Amino acid sequence: METEGAEPWTIDCPVSITVVDKNEATVFGPFTRYVDENIVDDAIVTSGGVAVEAIQAQDDDIADINLPGTTGTYFLVSPPADAPFTIVETTGELKLKAGKSLDYESTSSYSYTVKWTSEATWPGGPSNEEFTTSLTVQINNLPEAPAISSTQNTFNMVEG
Repeated sequence: METEGAEPWTIDCPVSITVVDKNEATVFGPFTRYVDENIVDDAIVTSGGVAVEAIQAQDDDIADINLPGTTGTYFLVSPPADAPFTIVETTGELKLKAGKSLDYESTSSYSYTVKWTSEATWPGGPSNEEFTTSLTVQINNLPEAPAISSTQNTFNMVEG
């Protein structure tokens, strides 16, 4: 408060400001992956001989804090019993189940719901958040090897 003709008062005091990181939204899908037919079972899924990009959640908060134990786990939600794919829980890589094969002519795509659970704990932020999204796996149609019969064939040609 100032009074007319009086000098204003000045007080110096230390001030401490703490900036707290806000919880940015996690980015998770939807995803579409393209996979070659006729790949070997129980293998990481490939396209053109290269591993298909893993399903990945992007959580900038986990990268910000860089603490041990700040990871996530991936799951396929209620996949059909005969589903040919599984997901590597720690990496998000697609894997063809043992004994399964892919044939474009039989099934050209598969649809799943994928869940990612963050396993991060940090001061002022939530932990164990869950996110779901869609995953569509499109099967690439590759040229089939010609079928050659093992039976003997006889051809008659007329001379002339």
